[in-house]
Amino acid sequence: MLYHHDSKTYEEAASDAERRARAKMEEILRRGREKARLTMEGISEEYERRQDILAPAPAINYRIDPAASTASQIQAKVGNRILNLTDHALGQALTRMGMPRVYVDRLRRIEAPWAEALLLTSMKKLTDHAVGVDRLLFRVVGDTVKGVLSSAYRRSLDATPIIQVFMEEGLRSGMVPVDGVNTETRYHLKLLHDRLYSPAPHEVIAFGFSLTTSDYGAGALQIQFFMMRLWCTNFAIGENCLREIHIGRRFKPEDEAVLSQRTYDLDTETVASAVRDILSEGIDRRADSVCGLIADANEKRIDVRVALEGFRKRGVMTKEQTRTAETLFENVTDITYLPPERSAWRLSNVLSLMAQNQAGDKKLDLEEAAMELITG
Repeated sequence: MLYHHDSKTYEEAASDAERRARAKMEEILRRGREKARLTMEGISEEYERRQDILAPAPAINYRIDPAASTASQIQAKVGNRILNLTDHALGQALTRMGMPRVYVDRLRRIEAPWAEALLLTSMKKLTDHAVGVDRLLFRVVGDTVKGVLSSAYRRSLDATPIIQVFMEEGLRSGMVPVDGVNTETRYHLKLLHDRLYSPAPHEVIAFGFSLTTSDYGAGALQIQFFMMRLWCTNFAIGENCLREIHIGRRFKPEDEAVLSQRTYDLDTETVASAVRDILSEGIDRRADSVCGLIADANEKRIDVRVALEGFRKRGVMTKEQTRTAETLFENVTDITYLPPERSAWRLSNVLSLMAQNQAGDKKLDLEEAAMELITG
């Protein structure tokens, strides 16, 4: 059913636009099921392979290996294991030891034995000082460290069982998997409801829920409401329905030896229950609200340069991306790509259009920025 939000009659709205949108949606759902399935399998496999190593300072050392599979070529030696550090994990380790990344990059550019020795010695001494009598948590997949975390990290709140509840409840509510991404730092899944809405002229959109979480300290567990513009499958993600942050510690380190797995499972089940409640509430109330916001954004004129500069200063976009966004906003005339009005709604679609050419975390950041332009 096409929900229409302007003065046209339903019969006028339910025309070629709806038929084209419906065909597009069926194609998206067909592709999306397979993509989400592969993502789920990848997450499950990673979960099975992952190991947590709680290492005291004396067991942590560093080395340089020119053959390492990471850009920095810096590896961690944890006990007897030699492990590659992802860029994210290295950044976490440097933050904990208080070493600026620019200092590391400067020493890595110096091709001399003394520079390498100075870097590794500094990293070791700073780690010893920062960790003290505590431990660091290394989350390892294969031979790669994907997260370097505090021992206070809530390991009980792992993503896999929560993702399972998200998928099961979404399917029970009539939604269909439409997208999935497993990045270096985050997991992301989208479920789409196949009901169509028309909040503004020339627009047909659908709504759903997305789940984003990280088992590597790269952000909070979030369930967000999203919309998809059916003309060119632009996504925008917004409205945090749940935000569970991986900080603090409910249990003391000395408790770890005596607490049962059931105790940790209950911690996860509490969050999973909240996920179930959100999805069971359904789409309609949120969809009607966002349709109203889209109608307003379609009328709202915007200073494009000011808006884009704000995103650049926050690190959401690069300077080059802001130039690209402004060019698209000013020059694209095909309404199958962008709405025709020079409005906040048009700029929102510019960002979600650009997100299609990005991968992983950068893609998610642009989609969130696109929704921000609508919701304010």
